[in-house]
Amino acid sequence: MTQVDCRRWIDCCYAATECCDKQRITPVPPTSGPMCEQTWDGWSCWAYTQAGQNVSGICPTFIPYSQPEAHSWKFCTKNGTWWRDPKTDQEWTDYRGCVPYDLEVERKSIIAGVVLNIIGVSMLIPSVVIYIYFRSLRRQLRIRLHINLFASLVVSGLTFILWDIMVHYNRLVHSSDKSLMYSDPIGCKVLNTLSRFGRTAASFWMLCEGFHLHRLMANAFLYQTNIKGYLLFGWGGPTLTTALYVVLRKTLADVGPAK
Repeated sequence: MTQVDCRRWIDCCYAATECCDKQRITPVPPTSGPMCEQTWDGWSCWAYTQAGQNVSGICPTFIPYSQPEAHSWKFCTKNGTWWRDPKTDQEWTDYRGCVPYDLEVERKSIIAGVVLNIIGVSMLIPSVVIYIYFRSLRRQLRIRLHINLFASLVVSGLTFILWDIMVHYNRLVHSSDKSLMYSDPIGCKVLNTLSRFGRTAASFWMLCEGFHLHRLMANAFLYQTNIKGYLLFGWGGPTLTTALYVVLRKTLADVGPAK
């Protein structure tokens, strides 16, 4: 079980305990008509409610895909009982407002993103091959910078493709206990680290390109051939920052219940 799943379970248990303690000391309000009893529906705590009323509550943060400040709803029928689902004959709470977006739309957007990333990577790879194949091109400093920039974009694109397919899409179409995050948390952490490295490396190499252009403008007649400094900064910088992220995430990650 992942830390996220554990945290959700812990938060849910804390909420249930607080609900129980609160309901135990809450007196029955005076009323002349039927009234729904206070209850815990498994996710939220509901107070005494007058018959015929539709009451709302803040969506719990431990509901998967829950939206901030969204509301759930529960209906107290005219005979003083909570509304039941005719199919299951169980008390039912409307949590559809907690996940307002259409999962099918989300699924299609993930597929569209993957397709676009594949197109981008498929165009970058031939460019890198052409630059490397022709000696007259790869001897130029600016072309070598382009090669490294394109390579970082390829790494970033591939890791995002893998993340969207193996983690994001997989979690969307499977329950949490059958998702890759549940079955292979170590692999997910490695893939997440690689995606952060690729994105950071692309930013570093864009900075290298900009710095090289600045040097060309400042020293138009100075011929530059040394790429070692760029390589150290362009690949060493992302490696250092990603390693720092991993260490901080390992040592400072909050694994306890959300406050």
